Amino acid sequence: MEEIVFEENVVLYKTRMKSINVLEDIKTFLKSAPYSPKDNYTYMGDWSSFNFQDEMRPTNSIEEIIKFGLRSCQELRKKDISPFNKVNINSWINIVKRGNPKQDDFKRGGETTLHNHIDLQKLVHSFHPTYTFVYYAQMPDNLADTEGTLIIGGKDNKRYYYLPEEGDLLIMGGFLPHSPNISPNSTKDRIVIAANVGFENVKKSNSLI
Repeated sequence: MEEIVFEENVVLYKTRMKSINVLEDIKTFLKSAPYSPKDNYTYMGDWSSFNFQDEMRPTNSIEEIIKFGLRSCQELRKKDISPFNKVNINSWINIVKRGNPKQDDFKRGGETTLHNHIDLQKLVHSFHPTYTFVYYAQMPDNLADTEGTLIIGGKDNKRYYYLPEEGDLLIMGGFLPHSPNISPNSTKDRIVIAANVGFENVKKSNSLI
């Protein structure tokens, strides 16, 4: 796994997984998905597992990517010696339409706003995400300057710009501020599969029943 360091504690971890069927599987999923005013479609709601490797059995390429992302996060988590025995996840598919995205919070006062997934999860009373991962199923084209990049927030309002490639899976800390940049001249939408992953150490109670 490649480590991309912008500054202390501002890091992306990159691995790759190519899937020739994922765009077709995404199209199939979207046909039955509820309407989303922000083009953000829940794929898997909050799910907890004490043994996700055995419990999660992919039925399509989307789920194969989610399981690959989970395994990659667990591999990364080995750097932390504190124990855990439970994995929490939720996942979604996000589409940033070419030219005119529905996400109206990209720019405020002429500047792209950033978000982090710890704060977003708190808003919906969900689990604490250790990591967020993003798989880039399709990237925009006809880019100039920093268009289409992933914007990363650093210390003292510093901003970094990273351009992913199709097939990249990027992992970041749940605390890391970020946002996709617009791509007004693209002929392709930006399509990603993303998930929050939280590692938890649960004290199991002994039952007398």
